[in-house]
Amino acid sequence: MAGCEFEHLTPTYLDNLCRLGLAEIPTFYQYTGLGVYDPLEQDPSTQELIKSIDSHPDQKSRIDRKGLKVTPLGKQFIQACSKS
Repeated sequence: MAGCEFEHLTPTYLDNLCRLGLAEIPTFYQYTGLGVYDPLEQDPSTQELIKSIDSHPDQKSRIDRKGLKVTPLGKQFIQACSKS
């Protein structure tokens, strides 16, 4: 949904935003909009991963819904990089 050219690098993008202090993924924070997670959870690659994990008798997949928040530094960064 973000329009990233290389979707498979999304975890790296998020790690870097957090590492730089521009964003955070707080514990116990998730989006409350109805259906906001549905496209990701129903994506064929997600479903294939769930199937692969659950195929092992000693493993059970679990989806943890999380949310990304822009930090105050991230807001300053956006302001500095955006045209007014």
